[in-house]
Amino acid sequence: MLKQLLIEVIGHVFGLSDEQLEQIEQSLPATKVLIVLLNKAHPIIEQAQTLDEETQPLANNVIFEEGAGWRCWATQAGVGVSRSSC
Repeated sequence: MLKQLLIEVIGHVFGLSDEQLEQIEQSLPATKVLIVLLNKAHPIIEQAQTLDEETQPLANNVIFEEGAGWRCWATQAGVGVSRSSC
């Protein structure tokens, strides 16, 4: 009941209609789940950003070609060739 009153007060302050308040109230459980998932994913996202920052200089210097079952690449550090598993 207190939760409902709080939602109505917030809706009144922001000028929301009853229909808009109902939509917000219906979306609260899904929103809560989404927030929990994002909080759990936050360390993974940070790690991916760090790895992206670390590898960006390498990616900028790569020339990559693939054909006839071979993969070839060249960087400032050297050249590589490998047999494609495809």
